[in-house]
Amino acid sequence: MKQLLLFFFVFTLVNTNINAQNRCSYQKPRHAENWLFSSNVWLTINGSASIRSMPENLKTANGSGVYSDENGELVVYSDGSKIWNKDHEIIYQGLLGDLGSMQPALFIPNPDNNSILYLFTSDILMGQSTVGTYYYTIDVTANSGEGKVMSMDNSLLADAVPVLAATRHSSENAYWVVTHQLGNNNFYAYKVNNLGISNSPVISSTGSSISPDGNTNEAISYLKFSPKGDKLAFVSFGKGLFEIFNFDSETGKISIVKQITPSFVTDIRRPYTIEFSPDGSKIYLTIINGSTQSPRDNVLLQYDLNNDYSVVQLNETSSKDIMAVQLAPDGKIYATRRDNTYMDIIENPDRTGVDCNFKEMGLFLDGVKGFTGLPNFVSSFLDIKPIDFDTKCHGDTTEFKVLNNSNTESILWDFGDEGSENNTLTTTNGMASHVFSEPGDYVVTYTENNGTKSWTHQIPVTIYPLPENNLRQAFPNDTAFIMKDGSSSIQLWAQEGMYSYEWTPGGTTDISYTVTAPGECSVTVEDMNCCRLKSTLFVEEFDPKIPNAIKRSSTLSNDINRVFKPLAPPDGVADYSMKIFNKWGQMLFESNDLSIGWDGKVNSTNAPEGIYLWYITLNVARNQMNKGMFKLSGTVMLLD
Repeated sequence: MKQLLLFFFVFTLVNTNINAQNRCSYQKPRHAENWLFSSNVWLTINGSASIRSMPENLKTANGSGVYSDENGELVVYSDGSKIWNKDHEIIYQGLLGDLGSMQPALFIPNPDNNSILYLFTSDILMGQSTVGTYYYTIDVTANSGEGKVMSMDNSLLADAVPVLAATRHSSENAYWVVTHQLGNNNFYAYKVNNLGISNSPVISSTGSSISPDGNTNEAISYLKFSPKGDKLAFVSFGKGLFEIFNFDSETGKISIVKQITPSFVTDIRRPYTIEFSPDGSKIYLTIINGSTQSPRDNVLLQYDLNNDYSVVQLNETSSKDIMAVQLAPDGKIYATRRDNTYMDIIENPDRTGVDCNFKEMGLFLDGVKGFTGLPNFVSSFLDIKPIDFDTKCHGDTTEFKVLNNSNTESILWDFGDEGSENNTLTTTNGMASHVFSEPGDYVVTYTENNGTKSWTHQIPVTIYPLPENNLRQAFPNDTAFIMKDGSSSIQLWAQEGMYSYEWTPGGTTDISYTVTAPGECSVTVEDMNCCRLKSTLFVEEFDPKIPNAIKRSSTLSNDINRVFKPLAPPDGVADYSMKIFNKWGQMLFESNDLSIGWDGKVNSTNAPEGIYLWYITLNVARNQMNKGMFKLSGTVMLLD
């Protein structure tokens, strides 16, 4: 039988340097999709679990640290004493962390450069001695992608409790990494940004003081952020308690909210690990028997933070070997079982009491045995929305998908869209789609039903308006005209304040475009909300037709043969002037309106039959005329 001494997640990380190419492409939130096991197993969790083999490396009973790229592929991992790269080759050994620590290693990326990682390590307390917390800088692209430690053995905090937790900064492109000092109740919060690790930590004196005497076991501790980073939980095995704190992710300050000593605690049964539910409303705590007793009488408890910390025991006799708990990217919490080929699963951790659906031996490990520890990582990487939706622009079909659809028979959707005939919908697969009737802010309500029970949730959805069609506003009939001889051009402008512009033909990306030839012209604009609109203009040659004769007595129903005027598109003519002269040079008629022509009369009296001179000047509408006004002249025969 193969022996599993440790497993840990491989997390995908959202790249904060969003570029123009992928900023608007819909992608599901980049979760941790892979869990790496130490003994020949790679477990992929992405809605379901699958097993594949990998080299054997880690041999520690407790924690580890791991980091993956944005595609979920392994980059580096560590047990606190060594660092392995993606090919499972050691790139450094001799770290100052200790394999016996429950949180010996933690990777945090440089917020501006994911190829630079900071590895934090913690050392266990032996007697009254510990080297404390250190950090290392790793360039994962060095050595042709094999990785290299660029800076090592940087002391962060001496005499530190062996705990490490991290979350995102609320407003800056940065992280907070938190640890605890021995001999007092001081938490230390260090900011990690693009410049590295701050040497001016935020110190909060709150909660319990942790003894530097290793014989008390108070330093056997565990520290965990809620996924949203607004709460922090601290467990001390030796003290037999756990504490809940508020965390200000803007300032780094920590303040205690509640201290709890579970009723299950005895001299040998003490709190071990802790985890928050995805929405932060529940805490899951394991209490383990620290003796060599077999079978064990370990306990899994749920505390409801929204109901005066009411507590429920979840595990039964057959799962008394439960050890550590960890939230996963599928919205479920998994628990390792000491020396067991199965893991337990809390399938609906946001639900209260037995409705959380604790499933004993819910995941078979393909013959590999679990032990005591689980991974350590930036908790906010698991701040995953319980429901994904992919579009936010008016007219698009918005697709919804519930992240965790376990133990849900049906979902009733109310899209909050009173203007839609399809405002409500019932589905059984956790997915739904809707086209919102108008741009605006909506509150989508979805109710999960299972038997006679239901759970209602709400999410805000903003549907953004499309950009304005500037070209259509400038050219009401979607058509413009340009001189056929190339002596004019049209300057087109798209809407201001857009994120990007793309014109065709030509492919230019400026806000304006110059048309010099007839044909179809279009611009696609994308606004700051990733909403796109394509506007098309048809450009035709300007080629006015001018008659050479008119007949006053014509019986045709229209006046084409009775009135002299050019035949040209009204939308294409500007600054128009037409004058009619007799053979002696006297002006008989003048019009500045293309629709008003000469009917062969002078002062309401018919002019004699004969030949008359005409002179026309105009500009082509919205054209830049290279040769000044467009000038035409000629003669027209007037007939009775």
